[in-house]
Amino acid sequence: MRPALFLVLVVVFGVMLQVTPVFAASIVVDSAADGAPAVDGDCTLREAIENANDDAATNADCAAGSGADIITFSVGGPITLTSGDQLVILDADPDTLTITGPMTIIGSGSRVFLVGNDTTNDAVARTLILNGVIVQSGDGTGLSGGSASENGGCVLVRPNSTLDMNGATVEDCYSTANGGGIYADEDSTVTVNSASIIDGNTAEGNGGGISMSTGTIVVDGDSCIQNNTAYGVGGGIEAGDTVTITFGGGSVSNRAFLVNNTASNGGGIYMAVNSTFDGSHGRFFVNSATLGSAWFSQGGSGANGESAIGRRCVNCCIVGNTGNQAVRQTVDGLDANFVNNWWGSNFGPYISSAGAGTGNGTSSGDGISGNGISAVDVGITSIPADYGTESTGSDSNWLTTTGGDVPSDCINDYCTPVSAVNHGTGRSCFYVKLS
Repeated sequence: MRPALFLVLVVVFGVMLQVTPVFAASIVVDSAADGAPAVDGDCTLREAIENANDDAATNADCAAGSGADIITFSVGGPITLTSGDQLVILDADPDTLTITGPMTIIGSGSRVFLVGNDTTNDAVARTLILNGVIVQSGDGTGLSGGSASENGGCVLVRPNSTLDMNGATVEDCYSTANGGGIYADEDSTVTVNSASIIDGNTAEGNGGGISMSTGTIVVDGDSCIQNNTAYGVGGGIEAGDTVTITFGGGSVSNRAFLVNNTASNGGGIYMAVNSTFDGSHGRFFVNSATLGSAWFSQGGSGANGESAIGRRCVNCCIVGNTGNQAVRQTVDGLDANFVNNWWGSNFGPYISSAGAGTGNGTSSGDGISGNGISAVDVGITSIPADYGTESTGSDSNWLTTTGGDVPSDCINDYCTPVSAVNHGTGRSCFYVKLS
């Protein structure tokens, strides 16, 4: 062998010896207890998470963490956090942590999960994936970034971090601040899919189900945000400045639901300045608020409150929401698209007169309110002479801007029942029936 070729082979072989691949670890929890006691042969969830955070066998009762860890369970639940401390997810991306159920995790004097650092105010990206896990009864107590925070009754997502729910549930959580179920900080991501449920959470501030500062929210896969309450704004979802929301996956088999949520304004959803909303096959049922029972869009940041951000909901059902308007727009210079929607009303959507350029009329149905400058496209040919096209047949008490029959799921609708594998006996969303 020539010396030069031999030298190249030696160098390549030496480099290969120095590269140690990192493989995902599977950590099996076999105890429903809480805490990290002395070595006792039983692996608790808290011990498993610490090993995943450390990529090591910090707790000898559990397998060592390594890379993108996956935690599963060989024990029946529930697991109650009797120590009164939240579970902290510190493993930095790309080493995501996945917790796969079935399992119910109950807070006891604390929130349940903090996705991020509890003692240091860093901005390191971290990801928690919940598959078929029920998270319940957190009270929002715990550190975040070195300071006490009451945000996020059950889950607080720190800056740049991600919560991904697949067939998971966040329920019966409480925050004295924002985000009764989930609070997401700057530039974070929350994904709610695969028939996940956010149910029965309460915030004394904003965002009964989800509250986000800035970042991205995706709700699809027949997931449902239901029965949540905010004493402030955004009963189901409160979106702060520059939040991007995708609501529904664009087909009748990939919908998103906001059902029976309550707030002062924006019963279903409240969007602050410069946030975006792209809805397709979204369902807004029986939400309630003083203004914008289904949807409230706040003004933008320009000289006249204008915003170049688009907000639309196409092929949506907006039904039975109670308040002064089902949809309230306070944004100048904004084209809001509400085409091909079905409205639970004998008279169709109501455009309230708030200045030049709008129509006015009397309607007993769900309403849309603009500020007199915004272009709000609801697919109606003239205002106020024509309020939509009446559906035919047995659905003739509905108005649709497409002129066709109302989809059956707009009349009798529910979230897809979730399998017993993920949710014990199976659950479904609030049932809606309009006569």
